[in-house]
Amino acid sequence: MTPDAGSDLKPYVRLYDGAGVGLAGASAYSGPAEFTYNDVVAGTTYIIGAGGNWFTKGGFDLDVQFALYDVPVTVPPMEYYGPVNIDGDRQFTMALNTVSDRDTWLFTTENGGAATFTATATSGGINPLLALYDGAGDLVAVAETSTGATEMLNYTLNQRELYTILVMDAERDNTGNVDVAIDSPAVTTVPTITLGADGAGSGSEYLGYGNDPARADPDYFQFTAPADASGRLSITVTPDQAFRLEFQLFDSAGAPVGGRYASPSDGAAATHTYTGLTPGETYHMCVFAYQFGDHPAGGDFEVAVDFDLRPTVGALDYELKPTIIGEDITLTAIGVADGDGNLQRVEFYRDENDNGTLEIGTDSYLGSDYSAIGGWQRVASTAGMDSGWTWFFTRARDTYGNLSDVARRLACVTYMGDANCDGKVGIADLGALADNYGKTSGATWRDGDFNRDGKVGIADLGALADNYGMGAGGQAAATGGSETAGAAEAEVPPAGSSGSSAAVVPEVSGAELSLPVVQLDVEAAPVGGGDGLTEPPSLTVTVVGDSSSDDQAQEGAVELLDAPSLTVLP
Repeated sequence: MTPDAGSDLKPYVRLYDGAGVGLAGASAYSGPAEFTYNDVVAGTTYIIGAGGNWFTKGGFDLDVQFALYDVPVTVPPMEYYGPVNIDGDRQFTMALNTVSDRDTWLFTTENGGAATFTATATSGGINPLLALYDGAGDLVAVAETSTGATEMLNYTLNQRELYTILVMDAERDNTGNVDVAIDSPAVTTVPTITLGADGAGSGSEYLGYGNDPARADPDYFQFTAPADASGRLSITVTPDQAFRLEFQLFDSAGAPVGGRYASPSDGAAATHTYTGLTPGETYHMCVFAYQFGDHPAGGDFEVAVDFDLRPTVGALDYELKPTIIGEDITLTAIGVADGDGNLQRVEFYRDENDNGTLEIGTDSYLGSDYSAIGGWQRVASTAGMDSGWTWFFTRARDTYGNLSDVARRLACVTYMGDANCDGKVGIADLGALADNYGKTSGATWRDGDFNRDGKVGIADLGALADNYGMGAGGQAAATGGSETAGAAEAEVPPAGSSGSSAAVVPEVSGAELSLPVVQLDVEAAPVGGGDGLTEPPSLTVTVVGDSSSDDQAQEGAVELLDAPSLTVLP
C-alpha cells in the first residue's frame, strides 16, 4: 500500500480470509506498508483492509501480486496414457528427472463423476503439484495446498471426456518419484466372456467417438480363468475397419497385468500372450482406440480369449493284481484329458524311497506313452523289486510343458504264495490257502489262488512251498503260472491212497531265520475210477514246531492259521 506523493497518510494494510479472520498485515509511519503471506490456497477468496493510522488520510495505490507456479495454461504434449480399471481406479509412478520436469497422463472414464487425484512423493523431497486439463486441452484445476509430500485434487469429470493429469515439483527445485492415484466412479456394466470347455471364448463391441478429439470410448470385458488353467492366456483383439486399437488387462484387484498391447498397423489385430495367471481368478480388460484417438467415426471389434488348460489324469491302475516279482506290470492312466487338445504324453514313475510322493531325480522314470491308442499305458519290469506294496505314479504333460496333478496307485508286487501281500510268504499265507483249499471257482489271490486259474489247488500249494520263508531272508524259487507249477515239491500222494503227510520246511540262508515246521495232511480219493493224480479234497495244516521255536511263537502261528488277518487287495 503506497500513499500518494505529498500525502501525510500513514498507511496500514491487513489480509483476512473469507470468514474475516486476520492472516497478516503491516503498518508504516511513512512510505508504503507491505507484507508477504506464504500460505495462500489456490482458489480461495481473501479480503484486504486498508486505512490510515492516527487519523491520517490521503490517496494511495494498492498493489496485490500472487506468485504463480510455473503451470502451463494449456496441456503439454502427451507423455503417458492408459485406461482406468472397472473400479474407476488407476495407480502409476511418475519420475521427475530434472527440476523443470513435468509428467502427464492421458485417460478417460466410462461414466464420469466425482474423482479424486492423489500425488505422493516417494523420493527426493518433492512437494507435488497437480494440474488437470480437459478434453479441449485447457487448464481446469490446480492443487498445491501444502509443502508436504502429498497433494490431492478433486474434480467432477464428464463421461468419456479425455483428461490429462500433470505432476510437477511445486518449487521446481527437487527431483524424484511421485506415486499418482486416480479414484473415479466404477464402470456400471461389464460384459462377461463365457469360456468353453477348451478354455476359449469371445466377445465384441462398438468403438465410438472416432471424430471427436476431446472424447474416447473405453470398452470393458471380464472373464474367469478356468480351474485347470495353466496360467498361459492369449488375447487377440481384431478391428473390422482400418484403424488401430489397444487393450490393457487387469487382475481381480484392479492392478494392470503387463502393459498395453496395440495393433501394429491399421486394421491389424492386437495380440499378446500372458503367463503366470491364476486359475479361478476373474480378470477384466479394457479395449480403446490407439492412444485414445486413432479410429474412424465408429467401428466394431472382436475379442478372442484363449486359456491354455493343464492336462488332467483321473487315476492310475495296474495289472496284474498282484504282480509277481519278475513279471511285467502294466500301468494304465485313467481319465486322461486336455481340454484344449495340447496333450503330448503321459509319464510313469516308480517310488524308490517309499514316501508316496513323486520326486523327480529320486524316483525311477519308467517311460511315457505318446498315444491314446489302446489306452495310456506303460509296461515295466518288476525284476529286482522289493516285495510288498510299492507306489507308482503318473502325470500328463502338454506341448507347453504344463503338467497335470500326479495320480498314484499302491501296487502289490510280491512272490507267489504271499496271499496277504505283506511281502513275505509265511504262516498267514498258508492259513489262507488251507481255508480255501479245494475251491474250484471264483478264488482270488488272497484265497490262495496264486496261478490265477480261479481255483485253489495243488499248483498253488506248490508255489507257496517253493517260496515259503521269502521276504524274511530266503531266496525265491522260480515263478510259474501253470497249474502244475511246483506241484512235485508238495509230494502229493497218488490216487487211492488213504492219506499221507509231507513236511514243508523253508530254505534259509545262514541260521538267522527260525520258523515253525508245518505238517501238511492231505486226503485224496480216486475220481471216476482212474488211477492218476487228483486234487485232494481237503488240506489240514498242523504246526509241528522245532527246537528253536518257543511256545509263544507256536501259539501265534496257530492263531494266524485259525483266523488269518488278510490285507484286502485293490
